[in-house]
Amino acid sequence: MMRYYFQVILLISFLLCNYEHEFRYEQNVTTQTQMNLGMMMGNVKISGSDSQKIIILQTVVLPENSKKIPHKGLLTTSPNAIDYIAPNGVTARMQQRFNIQLPRILALRINDFAGGELYISDVDGEVSVTSTGGDLEFVQLQGGLRVTISAGEIVMTDVSGNIFCIMDGGTINGSNLTGDGQLHVNGGGIILDGFTGKLELQNDTGDIHLNRILGEYLKVSSGGGKIKLTNSAIDNSELITQGGTVRLVNLDGNCHVENRLGAITGKNLNGLYELLAFNGAITLDTVYGGLRLNIPVGEVSIKRFIPDIEYLRQSKILAGNGNVDVHYIGSKIGLDLISSHGRIRTNFRGDEVFTPGMFRYQPENEQHKIYIQTTSGDIHLTRGE
Repeated sequence: MMRYYFQVILLISFLLCNYEHEFRYEQNVTTQTQMNLGMMMGNVKISGSDSQKIIILQTVVLPENSKKIPHKGLLTTSPNAIDYIAPNGVTARMQQRFNIQLPRILALRINDFAGGELYISDVDGEVSVTSTGGDLEFVQLQGGLRVTISAGEIVMTDVSGNIFCIMDGGTINGSNLTGDGQLHVNGGGIILDGFTGKLELQNDTGDIHLNRILGEYLKVSSGGGKIKLTNSAIDNSELITQGGTVRLVNLDGNCHVENRLGAITGKNLNGLYELLAFNGAITLDTVYGGLRLNIPVGEVSIKRFIPDIEYLRQSKILAGNGNVDVHYIGSKIGLDLISSHGRIRTNFRGDEVFTPGMFRYQPENEQHKIYIQTTSGDIHLTRGE
């Protein structure tokens, strides 16, 4: 109760000791196709409308004893653009907010956003932002987005067009995005739920979570962190990481994965999967298509593999010093199993058979072959229907 009472006293004191200074700018749009904003900071909200007028409402909250009155911003026009430069007399003790309305057809460029919260919605032209830091949110943009920010957070919802984001540190969150995307975070995470188009992602550290990715191409490069790709249909995808678990779930399409230090797991995969784990296990559950696996150190476990000659005539698993356990389904599947210093177990004739060194089987009218080779591990191969 005392804490609540104290908070009320602080709020009343703030309202009594501070007052607002407001500026308003209006400009009709005739031939201009772009709006340029500079020196912005604080709480900034920008929205597009069907009106042909730009309205800028700037509010500055000043301490009562402040002797410094903020300067008015500068609004100028040219045949192609309208420019607004915010006043530079606002200090750190002042709170500042902007509410800006502009025709949705205009392209929007914000240079040197100095920090705070930036919210932009309902703009059909391209939006471009450079910022030293802050939280940026973009909603319902139709003309594409370009963002360069030192640190902070980027949130994108219902954005279409070319999307280009570079961050030195922070996180990128996106949902329902369409177009060609390039996202680069030097230190931080990337979370996307819904993307249609070509997509390239890069981060130095941090996790990457991707869900509902549709398109012809996906490329992910990570310096270290978890990568999770789920519920997606991509013609060709490439995931390369220096360390961390790679998790694939409910995927349709060809996929190439390289993991320098960490495991690769997958479930409900349809396509050709080329997986390379330098130092970690490979664990798969239900794969329809073709496999090319290479694992110098670690074990391989495949719970249910259904080969398809449309993807590959021969699936190959190369292992170093780990065991390989594969359960496959199908007839007319040839086997070529080699273990230099381990044992081979199979049940394809009904009874389990132990064979040292090498085992081969070629059925009549062979449609697919499974080739497995290990250096010092055991091979356990079972067939089911």
